[in-house]
Amino acid sequence: MKEAVGAGTITETYLDGLVTLRERLGLSEPEAERIYGEAVRGALKVLMAKAVDTLEKENEEGEKKMGITAGSIMPDVLKAIEFAEQAQVFGPGPDGKEVAGTSLRPEADFPASVLKFLYRQSLIEGFSEGNTELLGKAERLALLLGLDDLNAVEVNIDVGSLIIRQYLSVQLKNGPVGATEREFMKDVQDALGLKEEKVEEIIEGAQKAQVLKALEAFGEARTDSVPDADDVRSLRDEAERFKVDLKKDLDMTQPQLERFFMYELEDFLDTGEGGGEELEEAAKQLHVSEARAQELLEDLVQKRINNGVLVAWIANKDGKTAEATEEMERVVKLAALAPCKAKVPAASPSALSDLYLLYQMGGRTADQTALLADVLGIAPELA
Repeated sequence: MKEAVGAGTITETYLDGLVTLRERLGLSEPEAERIYGEAVRGALKVLMAKAVDTLEKENEEGEKKMGITAGSIMPDVLKAIEFAEQAQVFGPGPDGKEVAGTSLRPEADFPASVLKFLYRQSLIEGFSEGNTELLGKAERLALLLGLDDLNAVEVNIDVGSLIIRQYLSVQLKNGPVGATEREFMKDVQDALGLKEEKVEEIIEGAQKAQVLKALEAFGEARTDSVPDADDVRSLRDEAERFKVDLKKDLDMTQPQLERFFMYELEDFLDTGEGGGEELEEAAKQLHVSEARAQELLEDLVQKRINNGVLVAWIANKDGKTAEATEEMERVVKLAALAPCKAKVPAASPSALSDLYLLYQMGGRTADQTALLADVLGIAPELA
């Protein structure tokens, strides 16, 4: 037996010779099987020890974590599987499902955590190197390492999830999942026996992660500038592109969503751009009802009109009529969006009338002057 397994291989000729030798020596089949099992176990231990040593050295030298890294354990692992196949270690169990010889006892030769880690890294390297031979024999490797179905499935899910996530983190930068991405993930799913529901869960998580990156513009860590309407639009574009609902999928609160809507609302008031259908779409994506959007618009317009009238009053009092007139023009434009009464207690009725007359002298239309009169609370007959 030592001669038969000494080189880490075993041939059909040796196997036939061992049967003849057992008969000549008068050994019983159970006794011969015990000796055979011990010899095979010893040879496999040597082969696996090489892979374990390589794995430990890589982790120590590179301080690597349990992620995707191109290792060099594949030759030793494949050699161990090949030897086990030559030694006829695998065979059908009572239920017809393939099992490995009970005499191997890998758990007695290596810690359980090491066996599990070796299986994990073998799968990772198989995918990293595109080694279909190793991936095709993953089930036999699990048997050889003494992993039960529960542990093997746990590792399969872990590795499959890791590979798909890292793949999507690169691919999703170019857009949503397409046919090419689906094909790759189907290969991973089939190779590791992942459930379709699990793959879809990973895809959804990866797409959410892409949208969450757009949210970084609103984080406290941002110091270069404050968030603006463009940041919100970028967020909405990413959410639409990856079919992510900001409220349902990212658990954003209503106050957060309304604050984001206000960025676009303020930009519309500042630039006059992005109104109409775009604001409606923003409200829909940000879960702001039509009534609430109107309320927010009116509140914002009210604040700006109050401030505009106050600035105009101070400017007019200081003799800066051009500045006062300019502010009144802005007030009228705002009032056209959401008519309201200016609330500026510091300005007297006569001061407000002066602002009205100053604006009226600029050749305004009747609708414009009437709108300003209403905002300033000036009686129609006076207007």
